[in-house]
Amino acid sequence: MLSLVFSGLASLLSALCPLLFCLVSRVSCLGSRVSCLMSQVSCLVSRVSCLVSHSPYSSRMFDFADRSLLRWAIIGDAVVLVALTAFGFLTHATLDETWRLVVTTLGVLAAWALVAPWFGVFSTEVLTRPTAVWRVAWAWAIAAPVAGFLRAWVLDVTVSATFILVMIAVNGAVLVVWRAVFAALQQRSA
Repeated sequence: MLSLVFSGLASLLSALCPLLFCLVSRVSCLGSRVSCLMSQVSCLVSRVSCLVSHSPYSSRMFDFADRSLLRWAIIGDAVVLVALTAFGFLTHATLDETWRLVVTTLGVLAAWALVAPWFGVFSTEVLTRPTAVWRVAWAWAIAAPVAGFLRAWVLDVTVSATFILVMIAVNGAVLVVWRAVFAALQQRSA
């Protein structure tokens, strides 16, 4: 079972690496900034379509929980990620940098929305069994670098490995705790 998990993770990483490379590589622009951006978007779309068509997981992973359970999980995840991003800006005394805050927050939410379903973190199993929340940690370990690359790409700054590692550790720990509490409450009410 463990080798199957690592095999699936290796497949996802091998499919994700070209996407990340596409995001951080700069297309040499002979024309305007718009044509450069369109080229990068085209590259991103082709990589995402490759990811979708070569999922390392069975289609069962995309079976979502019932609407009520799913709605609360998504709202809770969003609240946790937005609060942690705002807290990060607050601790660095950069809360007044609205554009960076918005870009970072949207990048974190977009990365989570793109990566989380691949790990089945919205399935009934993960939302109702505290022992299954390990998938949330794996999903966040992949989503955090995606968020870091999106942030760097939009803000036109270099990718900060420290920023990504801190996001993996702090946001990941809080997401896992939140999901474990949520799953325990769901298990208790069932």
